[in-house]
Amino acid sequence: MIYLVRHGQTEMNLQGRIQGQGDAPLTDAGRSLASKIGQRLAEDIGSSTALIFTSPLGRAAQTAGIIANSLHNATSVIEDERLAEVNLGEWDGLTIAEIDQGWPEARTSAPPGEWFFNAPNGESFESFRQRNAAFLRDLGGADASIKILVTHGISGRVLRGLHAGLGRQETVNLPVPNEAFFVMREDGSVDEIAVP
Repeated sequence: MIYLVRHGQTEMNLQGRIQGQGDAPLTDAGRSLASKIGQRLAEDIGSSTALIFTSPLGRAAQTAGIIANSLHNATSVIEDERLAEVNLGEWDGLTIAEIDQGWPEARTSAPPGEWFFNAPNGESFESFRQRNAAFLRDLGGADASIKILVTHGISGRVLRGLHAGLGRQETVNLPVPNEAFFVMREDGSVDEIAVP
């Protein structure tokens, strides 16, 4: 069983900035949500042992640490660079308005949900997909029946798309709810779990 969690709200989220591989600390609301998700995961997992894998970016690692403290039996938190958010090159840390001003039509000329991959000096969809796929392949050998992945908005979409065997367009348009996490089951299905 794989649980997929997006990091909590950050200071850059509040400022309307696109983080990419930039970073910012969690807000109080972000820490609170991470704690709620941790408590809900603890209820689901019980005393079973879980391995936690996280993006090395601070916002995800901080969320993973809060979740680990909530669980009854988390063996360790493992950082893996392949779980980092898409590299947005020159767009890391900018607002939508700043991107549109500096690169007119770069977002609007892309197919729906794909503008992130148009960033100058950024990461392509295929490169990003390949590193996420490599992580999932290696995850199969991890020594735990329960794995928790703490990632980001776009990486969460791509990981779910890979798991469910979705095409590119379906993948990039998957929803990214704030107060929820996902369960990726062995049969390829993905369930959304709301966290009130």
